[in-house]
Amino acid sequence: MGIAFKQGSALYISDGATKYKFLVGEATASQTFLDDRQEVKTLHDRSLVERSFSTEKSPASLTFSIHLAAGLPERELASWFDMPFISGTRHNIITSISLDAAPSQRDVFIETGSTVYRLKDAVAENLSFTIGSKDLLSANITATAPDLEDISSNLTEFNSLSTVSQTSSGFRSDSVIIPGYSNIVGVTAELTRGISWLSQKSVFSIGSMYTVSTPMIDTLAVSGSITQIKLNNNKNYNPEALIDIQYGPSFNLRLDKCSITERWDLGNYHRVIADYTILPSAINSFLTF
Repeated sequence: MGIAFKQGSALYISDGATKYKFLVGEATASQTFLDDRQEVKTLHDRSLVERSFSTEKSPASLTFSIHLAAGLPERELASWFDMPFISGTRHNIITSISLDAAPSQRDVFIETGSTVYRLKDAVAENLSFTIGSKDLLSANITATAPDLEDISSNLTEFNSLSTVSQTSSGFRSDSVIIPGYSNIVGVTAELTRGISWLSQKSVFSIGSMYTVSTPMIDTLAVSGSITQIKLNNNKNYNPEALIDIQYGPSFNLRLDKCSITERWDLGNYHRVIADYTILPSAINSFLTF
């Protein structure tokens, strides 16, 4: 089952008391049903009959794109990715995780026309930024959840939540600045978490539908690239360096220890691309909206 939501649909992330409304550019949600098969043969009918029936749902997946401002919805997005507040709008990026770490879960609602879908207890997996000079700051987000439901017939919970809305007046188009880099064409930044969903089924529930229930964080990575116009013949490797991406007065991604490798891209004009990956030893990294 897959659903593609048209531009103009509204997406909400709920913390249980408030739902934060995002202006969605594109959004898709999907879920797969897994089948079991049973072979049947009786004394009266010796021909073999194969019967199939659905017994399991895979985790539901969600992908959506948004523009970013510097408001409460964006701060809730950072909290969903387990980036706690340091002060003001600054969120700490935690690079060390325990083997049994449990990610934050949120209910996500998608409203399109008169229909409302809910992904209950959704877990954020990937946050990708596209940062270009004089382009609107934007992000792509992917998440997974135990189930995807149409709750249009019962909107009591949805309507009872107070609403804080993202506004387009807060979207920014500015210049990107990274100390130590010049002639910047574009920047990407990506926070990725590997999520495993645990499930179990007892002998008493065989033949019934069941879904996954418990998420665990397997891996965490922060990486990206910085593309510049090529002005020299140098190619560099830096095993431990600071990356400090600044975009306008409110957005700042600071990664205190990264491994950086430069490569050439000889397209219509020569470019040099610096690929960076945060190191596990990084402890003073943060993101501000």
